[in-house]
Amino acid sequence: MEALREFTLPIRGLKPGLHTYRFSINEQFFAQFENSPVQKGAFDVEVEFNKAPDFMELTFRFQGHMHAPCDRCLVPIDIPYSGEDTVLVKTTDANLEDEADLIYISADAHELNVAQLIYEFVCLHAPPLLLINCTEQPDPPCDPEMLKYITTEQDEPQGESAQDLQSQLARIQAELEQNNNHPSSEKN
Repeated sequence: MEALREFTLPIRGLKPGLHTYRFSINEQFFAQFENSPVQKGAFDVEVEFNKAPDFMELTFRFQGHMHAPCDRCLVPIDIPYSGEDTVLVKTTDANLEDEADLIYISADAHELNVAQLIYEFVCLHAPPLLLINCTEQPDPPCDPEMLKYITTEQDEPQGESAQDLQSQLARIQAELEQNNNHPSSEKN
């Protein structure tokens, strides 16, 4: 993918030690990945590349926002989030499978493209619920018409719901006991 070429880090000729790279990603970046859960957004990404003689350690830090419909009222909102992940990279001539936090590359590799790693880390850290706390904002983006249809647990008194369930359970138990004490007559 030529569009992701800017995310290629040099390996050969890079002196041992800590090297820092910074990237900004947005809709054009996420469009390069099919069926991306993040379609719109903007993130600043910092990659610390620590090159040692036997391995490389890459630490990814990012912060920004994802633009998506609110799970509560469906209004488009910016959901801020951030994250940090570390990956070790080792060179080898053997054909080894990558592991969760360990990537193997060819000993002949001259460069390493980190676009896929950035994409995966940003997507992995995306919040499971796409919500913001509207009550803390002076001008919340929420759709008041949609919010009228939503009932939360806070809206229902906890005691009444539990009492209703206990009453129903007691009634069902009484009916079962009554049926067990008065078996129906069998017809021959």
